[in-house]
Amino acid sequence: MREKTIVGLALLPLVLTGCVQLCGQRVSLRYDEPKDELHLLILYDGIHDSGSTQHGEGAKQIPVFVEQGDLFLVDWPFYVSRKLIQESFMQPEGTPPAQRTFGKAVLDSLRCVSLGHYRDPEGRIGAAQHVVLPGAKALAGLANAALSEELLQASPQEGSEPKNSRTNERLRQAAREGRAWIALDGHSLLVSFPVHPREWAVEKMNGLAGLLTRGIEGEAAANGEAVSRQILRNLQYLTCAPVSLSESGGEVTLRVGDKMAASTLRFRLREKYEPSLEEVVVKSVPRSLDEAMSQQLLAGPDAKADENLAALLDWGPPEERVRVLLAVAEGREEAAAQKAVGLLQEFAQSWNREQVVPPAPADSADLAAYLGCWKTWYRKMIAFPLEE
Repeated sequence: MREKTIVGLALLPLVLTGCVQLCGQRVSLRYDEPKDELHLLILYDGIHDSGSTQHGEGAKQIPVFVEQGDLFLVDWPFYVSRKLIQESFMQPEGTPPAQRTFGKAVLDSLRCVSLGHYRDPEGRIGAAQHVVLPGAKALAGLANAALSEELLQASPQEGSEPKNSRTNERLRQAAREGRAWIALDGHSLLVSFPVHPREWAVEKMNGLAGLLTRGIEGEAAANGEAVSRQILRNLQYLTCAPVSLSESGGEVTLRVGDKMAASTLRFRLREKYEPSLEEVVVKSVPRSLDEAMSQQLLAGPDAKADENLAALLDWGPPEERVRVLLAVAEGREEAAAQKAVGLLQEFAQSWNREQVVPPAPADSADLAAYLGCWKTWYRKMIAFPLEE
């Protein structure tokens, strides 16, 4: 397989190692069908430095990340860089036409808007980003053509019999027929491909085993946790949001997200946190989301909000409302604090009527205890569906 593979761009983020780490990440997915726009809200929770300068310095990487409009998914090693897309897919020579077309389309259409910074109830700093891909269906079509081109160019030499040869031949035949590998279905993403069932069973087993065991001891030691706890963290990736895998007649289909509604994927990565990057995060993303969201919530549902803030409140992680109202309820302005408590009570009634898990706190005459229960609820939501 050549180094410049479209699979790395279409199915997995382009890799650029760094020393910035996260305590966690939340990604909300929504498709605006009338506008044909795919939207992602990405919340980078607990941004801090790994303590290593092997791949650069976090204080230098964050301003570049924001300025270039880049993004990363799950953790910094999976960093989608505009510069790397340009270098890998836009060279006049050496890049096949379908892949070059797809790379240009991504660069031309991808919009990454930094929304601001925030602090969780433990005081750890985070930042939010709104990613928009206009012309999403056309872009999926270009990705499909580029994937087929890559598969056909990666054909084995005559006489060779590589691992998974029967699956590989089915993939190449599907590429010749113009397979639609990636598709949008409501608010969900579909990835489908043909396999040889027996070969696929082995690869599926190896993949799941790798997810549960690869690097577990090292990660657990770094987080100061038991290995069993780190395994549960990895299982969260598979259970935090609607994800389904169906197999029939040698066809595999992976669905990520809920077809009927926007959904949020939550990734709990580590508990370790240190504040060395807080100043650079605030400087690079100066807007305080805590202030902007609290003003919007206290103003009431009829108050007009900018498009990005409205997205965060309307279909972003629901626990963000609680986080902001908690901070106001613990503030010094008595009138605002009382209103925030009332909004928390309204939220609890709605949540316990419709969502139920984890249960929102019941009313309490002890305000400090009541707000403490909300902080526990917030931690449970971050870790969902793990039971803390």
